[in-house]
Amino acid sequence: MARLIGQKALDITTAKSKAGGGNTKAKGGTSSKASKPVAPVQQQNAFSQSEQVKQPEPPQKVVLYKKINGVYYFEFQSIKAIENWTERKLKSLSAEGEKVIGLLRQTVESNYNSSEFYYANSPEEVYNAQKFCAWNLVQKYRIRLRSELKKLVNIKQKNDVETKRLEYNDRELGAFSFDRAAMRLRTQYPPKSVRQLRIALNGSDGSKIVSDNKRSFAYFKNILKPKPSIRIFLEQSGYGDGVVYQGLAPYFLAEMLMQKGYKVEINGIRAIENDGVSVFTKTLLKKFNGELNANTILFASSDPRYIKWKMWNYTVCQLDDLNLTPGRWGIHSTYFSRYFIEKNLINPREIPLLMQNADSEESMFSVIEEAYDFIIMSQNNQR
Repeated sequence: MARLIGQKALDITTAKSKAGGGNTKAKGGTSSKASKPVAPVQQQNAFSQSEQVKQPEPPQKVVLYKKINGVYYFEFQSIKAIENWTERKLKSLSAEGEKVIGLLRQTVESNYNSSEFYYANSPEEVYNAQKFCAWNLVQKYRIRLRSELKKLVNIKQKNDVETKRLEYNDRELGAFSFDRAAMRLRTQYPPKSVRQLRIALNGSDGSKIVSDNKRSFAYFKNILKPKPSIRIFLEQSGYGDGVVYQGLAPYFLAEMLMQKGYKVEINGIRAIENDGVSVFTKTLLKKFNGELNANTILFASSDPRYIKWKMWNYTVCQLDDLNLTPGRWGIHSTYFSRYFIEKNLINPREIPLLMQNADSEESMFSVIEEAYDFIIMSQNNQR
């Protein structure tokens, strides 16, 4: 979890899951032959039929939320983690929560075939979606976006290549540093027989001051600038048909940064306000040392079925878990998200990059250029 600067969790609530343990009745018989394998049974008493024993489900990982500066903060380590938590929570929703989920289903059934609102041919495609819906756009813009990124890097690479660092050597390159040599000074004496002879001849024992520090010559060496870690945040929100463009620019930017040696982490974020209460959710989509999975990034940031259906399911469950009445919500501004991230979730040695949502072909390229400019500026400010 990212370091929470100067804050302590005020409220911690666990999302509890109920393991199912119902028994299923099986018919008994006296035949000694069986055409199919029979599941193990347990005889409870002489008057009851044998029943199949269902193994208890393994305990689920507890999900915690924190309250930071008055904002409820949820963090999930993967898409799978938030989906599993929501699936368990849906089984124990309040009446108000179930009502809102019903309204969301009505919206899906009314709009699934309306233009490109959901990119689906049936409600089931919305409910069961697992893969990004617009791979044709990835293929369409892959070559052009990569070409634009290459041009951008070539123009700005002078800010990104070399810096100077003071180094010491024993090859007499540069200037002699007495301070460096003085760190390991000692007196060197000749052998005893030679020392006695020299004392007898000229009154001196022949000793001299030497330094064991051979690397006493200083010079400035040109080195490649160290690459900072980039933590990208993608807003998981959107309403119109342009949602499918949101994740393309961040994905190809992350791909380029990794090729240039940067460590990149990608997070999906969502900030809402419900009856005056702010809730912030962060879902890890890619670890710093993890694989850049195109489907994970694009599905969670650009697929209308994920943004307009699954994310609202997550929101309803979170509000219900906080004992808040869901449905009186609004999406927070980008300014709120940026402020919360910079104040609470960022290590000073990392560069936080909150990507603007591109909603059209034209805006993708300006979003990439703006993001790369921000990275170069932040990298130079860290020197």
